[in-house]
Amino acid sequence: MTRRRETAMTNSFEVNENSSVYYTDTYWNNFEIVRRRINERISGEPTRQWHEHFANETRRTFKRALILNCGNGWVERELLAHGLIAEGVGMDYAQDLIDEATAAARAASLPLTYVQANINEGVFPEGEFDLVVNHAAAHHIAAIDRVFRQICRVLPDDGWFVSMDYVGPHRNQYRLDAWEEAWELNRELPPSLRQELDYPPIPVMLVVDPTEAIHSELIVDTFHRYFTMGEFVPLGGAIAYPMLTHNARMFGAEDEEEQSLWIEKILQADDTFLAAHPESTLFAYFCGRPNKAVLEETEVLAGWSAAEDERERRAREERGGEYYERGVLATALIQFDEQRAANGLLHTRVAQLEAELQAMHSRYLYARARQLVDSKWVRTVRGMAGGTEVERRVGPGRAADEPVTARGESHPEGALSSARSALDAERRESASLDARIAALESEVAALQADRLYAAVRSLLGADLTRRVRSTRVVGTAERRLRAARTPRRA
Repeated sequence: MTRRRETAMTNSFEVNENSSVYYTDTYWNNFEIVRRRINERISGEPTRQWHEHFANETRRTFKRALILNCGNGWVERELLAHGLIAEGVGMDYAQDLIDEATAAARAASLPLTYVQANINEGVFPEGEFDLVVNHAAAHHIAAIDRVFRQICRVLPDDGWFVSMDYVGPHRNQYRLDAWEEAWELNRELPPSLRQELDYPPIPVMLVVDPTEAIHSELIVDTFHRYFTMGEFVPLGGAIAYPMLTHNARMFGAEDEEEQSLWIEKILQADDTFLAAHPESTLFAYFCGRPNKAVLEETEVLAGWSAAEDERERRAREERGGEYYERGVLATALIQFDEQRAANGLLHTRVAQLEAELQAMHSRYLYARARQLVDSKWVRTVRGMAGGTEVERRVGPGRAADEPVTARGESHPEGALSSARSALDAERRESASLDARIAALESEVAALQADRLYAAVRSLLGADLTRRVRSTRVVGTAERRLRAARTPRRA
């Protein structure tokens, strides 16, 4: 169960306690070719990493750095190894990650200490810091204004805030034009490398990790509020990130040359899209110094705080954790999933009714009596049962059509049109199932109203089975039925 921490401002922020969701080895930058491309964008050198570039630009070793949402501590260990910092303090919500980072630092006798805390409270470890590091951390922060304001307060005038983070759409709700282009390009890949493109469903993300990209699109704008930008480098990803991240086929490719050729083609498409749409970047490297003057603008700060509090309150109390209106593709896919789930219940209802009818018709006396009603013994059986015949008017159930796939493998139509086609197919299936259920319910009701069925049930209830079966009429009928079913010998 997810814990909640109440802050002094009575806000509560959910954080996933399962730290395993933050570490996998199938992201796009696990490919060497992608890492080299990112390095080159930042530093101009394929082998020079972002922190090496930052150290080269600032020309200093920072005395004491604060690392936000430090995880297992690998970032600060690398910063120490490259001489960027002399000492570091990491903070994270997950105690197991704090323990892991602490153990690694002690084993190597590194000047690193760790604090377990919820960063959304905006309370940092004690002591002075001349550098704050955000490596893939800020896109997990709900109280983005509160935290960035506190960073501005903590840093001295000559301090730095450096970031390497996802700054794309919240909850990974990628822009439609980029997704459609990735959809089309994915279709060109050989099946052995093709991604199962699945547009991130918000309801699932809220369960798996409620902090993932919670306010990622606000990171850069909020940074501008409290810091003077020293450098900003867009890293793209609008096309390449969804195509390569968690692409099991691409990661498991046996032909490395083919793999490299296709990754290069994907990255070229990504570069082209970024050049045409600079605002589309999913990732960015940026850094800056604190703007202390803004901390004196009390009315402005109060307005930002009030807006953030209201945003979080509405999401928590009125919108089930969602902040913004869903896009057209997300809406169509969620409606598809909901309709498919509803159709599953309808299929269950059909199966229940068909089983009920089968049970009703399989009653021994009624089955025999009904066949006699349909034979030349109609008058005799009617007289015995005092009933009238009710004909079955609905045939056997129609096999459900296979739904049009809305998620997963690419199809000839585009992503949005495919989702809408799938939704239409599910809605047609729903209408068909509704009609089938109505027909089956009518058949059950008619059978229950059949006086012959009622008479047989009455006989069974009176334990008169033997008496009825021993009558000459029924006995003769049964012998005729058995004879009719026994194939004659040539």
